[in-house]
Amino acid sequence: MVRVCNGADLPAGNPSRIYLLRTHGDVAHQIYNVANPSNPTLLTTIVSGLEGTHKSWWECDTGIAYLVSGVPGWRTDRMTQVFDLSSPESPVHIRDYGLVGQEPTVTVLPVPTDVHGPISLGQRVYFGHGTSTNGIAQIVDRTKLLTGPPEPTPDNLRFPVIAQVHLSPLNGAHTTFPVLGIPVPQLGEFAVPPGGTRDILVVVNEATGNRCSGAHQMVYFMDITREDKPQIISNYHVPEEPGNFCSRGGRFGAHASNENMTPIYYGRVVFVSYFNAGVRAIDIRNPFKPVELGYFIPSLTSKAIPVGGTKVIQTNNVEVDNRGYWAPCFFYLARRLKRAGVAVILICHNVVEHETAAWKRQVTRIVLGQASSFVAQSRHDRSNIVAFLPDARIAVHAHPILDQFRSLAIRCRASHRWSCYSTASSGRTRVSTCSWRRWAASRTRTSI
Repeated sequence: MVRVCNGADLPAGNPSRIYLLRTHGDVAHQIYNVANPSNPTLLTTIVSGLEGTHKSWWECDTGIAYLVSGVPGWRTDRMTQVFDLSSPESPVHIRDYGLVGQEPTVTVLPVPTDVHGPISLGQRVYFGHGTSTNGIAQIVDRTKLLTGPPEPTPDNLRFPVIAQVHLSPLNGAHTTFPVLGIPVPQLGEFAVPPGGTRDILVVVNEATGNRCSGAHQMVYFMDITREDKPQIISNYHVPEEPGNFCSRGGRFGAHASNENMTPIYYGRVVFVSYFNAGVRAIDIRNPFKPVELGYFIPSLTSKAIPVGGTKVIQTNNVEVDNRGYWAPCFFYLARRLKRAGVAVILICHNVVEHETAAWKRQVTRIVLGQASSFVAQSRHDRSNIVAFLPDARIAVHAHPILDQFRSLAIRCRASHRWSCYSTASSGRTRVSTCSWRRWAASRTRTSI
């Protein structure tokens, strides 16, 4: 796992550089300049001589980095080293940190579970320990972690801890992704908390055994509105049937969630990789009853590799992007999929930018050319695709934003002219087929 920060975003970074934080196997953490992606340049080795590494976290606005390391002398292959990388060329070590019982000076058994990865948000750091067993989710006060006494004694390691939740021995805590300030409409009339707003920690386990040889690793939603008293309130999992996932080969179960907190999805949708069950999109607007929105399972191709004797495609990690300039990403992915024999279908809206240029139109033409067929979200989008690819196979289907259903429900209730009903428990409004068609048609007209 790598992390990237622009030099202009770091407090003491070089604005002309793009810094990439990466592991060097299990022995070191390094910083590269990737301003020229075709010629990455090693700038510095932050720390070496380690006995393990894994998924680190880097705050681009402060430069503070939480490096998952195996420091010789510690009783675990994965604990956390905190560094100030605000000037990446000159790393400053702040402290080493782990669970009580992992520090070098004790002999207590059993040794607590290795850390898998931290995520920092505001003045909290959320640590996930374990993968498929003995999971521990930890909420830590960031200020106390950075400024507290650094010597790894039991008291000093406990000092910044706000809460520490031990999960079932059957489940791990691979990813601990904070989603704060979710307004839950179903709780809005209650005085506490105000407006029904909840803070949630998405805890994702990792399946490690092939063919369902271990416990089913899931996604758990933990209410951390009261940080010192976390409580698991719901879970999400993919049923084994009708997909026959256990017999498909490889791993079946959760692995990781997206970690980018783009406002496009944050507080609304979480994406989770589920190994041979693909990528799952989960509506979390009512975290007490998460609902699957959709999924994508890649088709098996001739290039798939055997896992446990069976060829299978497994989705390991998933991430979302908030850059908006989609062409390079889609071109890379579509070309790779096309070469692997996968049919590529692009769902298109705003095919041509409002402020466009000749070179952008050419890039758009190249990217669209990688697709086998298209779903255009309006007749106008269809016309734009045809202008690039006259023989393209295109279906036109309006695709609303989920939040737009709320305004439709208000109109329905006010006029009583359209048949509709709302499902309060899911936080969504469902619309009858007739209503949907009229609404979709109206949206298409107004968008053109």
